[in-house]
Amino acid sequence: MQTKDDTLPILALACWDEEQFKRRVPSNIEGVLQLAFQEETKHWRVLPLIHQNLIKAGLFSQLSPELQSKLKATTQKSVANNLAMKSQLASVLALFKANEVPCILLKGMAFSGWIYDDAYPRGSRDIDMLVKEKDFEKAKSLLQEIMDSYTAPGAGPLIGLYEESFIPKGKSGMAIDLHKSITYPQVFNIDECQLWQRSLEHPNYCSEYVRVLSKEDSIIHQAIHCYRDFDFNRYSLVDFHCLKESHDVIFESVEARAKALGCSKVLSLFLASYSVLEGSVKGGINSQHSKGVDFKLVEWLMKTKRQTRNSFVSRVVQAILLYLLPDNKRGVISLYNRFISRSVKAY
Repeated sequence: MQTKDDTLPILALACWDEEQFKRRVPSNIEGVLQLAFQEETKHWRVLPLIHQNLIKAGLFSQLSPELQSKLKATTQKSVANNLAMKSQLASVLALFKANEVPCILLKGMAFSGWIYDDAYPRGSRDIDMLVKEKDFEKAKSLLQEIMDSYTAPGAGPLIGLYEESFIPKGKSGMAIDLHKSITYPQVFNIDECQLWQRSLEHPNYCSEYVRVLSKEDSIIHQAIHCYRDFDFNRYSLVDFHCLKESHDVIFESVEARAKALGCSKVLSLFLASYSVLEGSVKGGINSQHSKGVDFKLVEWLMKTKRQTRNSFVSRVVQAILLYLLPDNKRGVISLYNRFISRSVKAY
């Protein structure tokens, strides 16, 4: 599985570990960073992590004054954004707790202040929260007291199947994606009860109402999130790296859980992408990641979807990818029915 040439070295700089980091630093590091800033809309989430890693490695002072200044400014902006998001999140969590609605924080906000240092936060564009399916309508009503429901222009035909989005009424603040499932329940065998039983109290909140996925479920969710976006060369690989570097992960358990969930191929593709990013397979992920997956075909389809401006071609490619990767083909057929029905209505 190959990553785009510009993405690989940038993501690698965001992944810290004592033994490997300096080996991954390219000789043209200033050129890589200049490219990252040229495409800041794509890489802004990980720039503070790169800033922190270069300081740890004793390399930050070797950068040009211009790049030092840019990294400092980007990090300061990310810190301010992170504080604003946490303030907004605190009010939502208080509202949920008062109404006895527990939630699991997902993705960036789940790791904020825990896996990632608040002084060098991993950026997030929105806040993702999972509630139990029985609490979903109640949670929606609570959010609608302070926010407006929102559907992004051009949203695909599968939007809203397991999450709904909300934006602040005053347009100031971050969007919230409220999930009733971590992914398509038609395709993957999600046992909600077990997922919540395995979840943990968030270390920063010390409340049974604010939780995070277990580390194994977090890894699987990162892989599934890449599958949903049809892009395995993204910052979720950095989240995975930081999680496994800071916590003991038993990959046999992850693989067994992925098999039960029906996302073995999705996980294989995710781990193969990470192996390319890492440059060497270590940490217990030296299995045959390519087993059962035609990586060249998947890579070509994903590249086609990224580059095409034809919405019909994009939908066709999306439909093929939806079928290729999940283990449960019957579930995909069920999802196809919704996909086709909604696509026809859209046209």
